[in-house]
Amino acid sequence: MKERIAYGITGFIGSGKSFVSARLAEQGCAIYSADEAAQRLVLSSALRPKLSQILGKEAYLPNGEYNRPYVAQRLFTFPSLRANVEAVVHPAVFDDFRVWTREVETPYPFVFMESALLPRLCWRDFLCGLVLVTASPAVRLSRIVARDHTTREAALQRIASQPDLMQYYMAANFLIENEGSEDLRRQIALLLEILKHQNA
Repeated sequence: MKERIAYGITGFIGSGKSFVSARLAEQGCAIYSADEAAQRLVLSSALRPKLSQILGKEAYLPNGEYNRPYVAQRLFTFPSLRANVEAVVHPAVFDDFRVWTREVETPYPFVFMESALLPRLCWRDFLCGLVLVTASPAVRLSRIVARDHTTREAALQRIASQPDLMQYYMAANFLIENEGSEDLRRQIALLLEILKHQNA
């Protein structure tokens, strides 16, 4: 089967993009989680030696698991390593995604990739458009505090460290406001109607 038309789902931290993805999945949409794929692919025999060379052999535990605390500390201490890691992981995710688009079953002529990083990447090489999930700063803050069991101050620091919001808005083709209201259902239904019409 040929690759399906694909759209990205992205959003700021705390915007609830995974929640929106889950609601789309309830409607029968096929959702590819780039984060979950990356977690799986770093364990592959293809990526393991490359990442070990970049991060050191401690990047993998003796039982073969990815040593996430060690990797996080290395990337925090040596930020320049992040680009090298992404240069290995991102192409592998994109290749895996292309295979998935041909194999996944869905009643729709299109599929979705969910990733917070899409506005930073060359998404136009493999996606037809981006759906941006937004929420007010107050709602985002409360979600981060509740989800991560963290303090308000720590959540604000995480928000401040995020990429420029304008970068997301400029990349987006569709906007969904996820304030936790019933209006979300209407927005999702409208999005699907638009995409079905565009890809009829």
